[in-house]
Amino acid sequence: MRAFLIRAVNPIVDDFEQFTFKGPKTGVSLPYNLYISKGHDKNDTAESYPLVLFMHDASVVSTTVKATLVQGLGAVC
Repeated sequence: MRAFLIRAVNPIVDDFEQFTFKGPKTGVSLPYNLYISKGHDKNDTAESYPLVLFMHDASVVSTTVKATLVQGLGAVC
């Protein structure tokens, strides 16, 4: 039996962008994932969008920022 490795593409997880917040007083860096809706116009101040937070638990121990997106059901549900 042959085994094949296929990279699964998740249309939700793959649409997140990764950024880093740097604290102005402490200089501590905090990487995070941000999902921006398709069609979002950052220059349109009349349109508002809800902020939805996913608070992952401590079971993810990784330096990979996207790891929290696939932990449990993360961003895939």
